[in-house]
Parts: sequence; structure tokens; C-alpha cells
Amino acid sequence: MTVPPALVDSPEHPGATPLRRKLRAGITIVLLLGLLSGWATRTDWLPGIASSLNVGESARKTSAVMILPGSETTRPFVAVGLVQAGYADRVLVPETWVTPDVRSGLIPSTGEITRLVLIRRGIPEEKIVSLGGQSDSTFGDASALRLYFEQQGECDVTIVTNAYHTRRARWVFDRVLPESSDRLYFFSAPDDFHAERWWLSRRGRQAVLGEWMKLGFYFVYYGRGWVWGLLVGGVVVGVRRAFRR
Repeated sequence: MTVPPALVDSPEHPGATPLRRKLRAGITIVLLLGLLSGWATRTDWLPGIASSLNVGESARKTSAVMILPGSETTRPFVAVGLVQAGYADRVLVPETWVTPDVRSGLIPSTGEITRLVLIRRGIPEEKIVSLGGQSDSTFGDASALRLYFEQQGECDVTIVTNAYHTRRARWVFDRVLPESSDRLYFFSAPDDFHAERWWLSRRGRQAVLGEWMKLGFYFVYYGRGWVWGLLVGGVVVGVRRAFRR
């Protein structure tokens, strides 16, 4: 059987046949063209990376508003607006993990800051409900709400968090409270960066890229992402072996 010259290893580059070199060159050119095209059209598709994280809904009447810890410069003020507009009667504030600085009295806790904002903005103290548990994650916040439902009975709740955080928050709450997912609504507080130009600021890059990384981790660690990972890995290995043959 005669082997085509194009498939014979050259003496200068053993293992790198002319056919393989052409394939590698073609793939490199395609990748470079793709990168150049993507950069030239970045203002068309990069905003979608941030906007797809926002799954917030329109304001609606619910029994209570829950403020997820973080971004005290935006989330508490949005909750105040919802209550004062008549969309809710109570505000639920999760208690966060007590850090050494908080324990020593150097700084106030996130819950204390939130409560202070609510009171200063006119929300009566009797309408503010603290959710215990010392939460240190979105899963902890959802678990605190589950305990509240067990003690007070289920009700519908509007959950306030920043726009870029709503998708992951919904993902978490749907898994911790699957029986109550139809009673939970998510309202987007303004982000502390320009979502339409998020890649131009350090804060925007940290928030958007970090959120997608957390979503990927949650999908693999808490969901069934490992199954898809094994399937994709098997396909890649099979394709590479077929290509070598």
C-alpha cells in the first residue's frame, strides 16, 4: 500500500506532516479572524453578557420585601421605595455572618447598616423583621427565608438584589425553596456600574465576569454540571482520537 506523500512525516519536522501544518494554519487564521470580528462588534454583543444576568420582574404587591445582603447603597433604598409605594408591608433583613471586625465593634454589620437606612428613610421598626442564621452566602439567605416560612407560614415575597445577581439568586432560591418558587419574585436594584459598558470599568468586569464564574461553579457543584462535563469530555476525547486515526 502506497502512503500519500502529504501524510508522511518530514525529516525536519517529524510528526508534523504538510497536511497537519495546513490544518493548524487554517485553524489559526479562523481564530484570529474570529477574534478581530468579535472585537470590532463588541458593542453589539458584550452588553448582552451583562443583561442576560438580569431576570428581575416588574413590581407587584406581596406580603413582604426581602433585602439580600450586599450593596447597601442601592438595595435598601429600593426596598424603601417598594414599601412606601404600597407594594409590601414588611421588610425582611437577613443577619449575616459576624466577622471579627464586627464582633470587636470596629464596623457595624450589614444587617445593622440596612436597618439604619430603612429607619432613616421612614420605615417603622415594627415593620422590619430580622432573619436569624448568620448567613454567609445566597444559600444561607434562602435557608433563612425557609425558616421564616416555617415559623410564620408561607407568603409571597419580593426579593431585592442587584440586577446582575438576580439570575443566580433565583437559581439558589428555586433549589432551597422549590415548593415556594411560585411565591417568590425578584426585583432588580440598580447596579453600581454601567451595564451597557461593563467591560470598560474594573467594577463592571469584576461583577459580570465574577457572576458568570459563580454561576458555572454552582451549576457544576450544586447542580448536574458534572454530568455534562463528563459527556463533553468524552466527546472531545473521542473526536481527538478519531482525528489522530
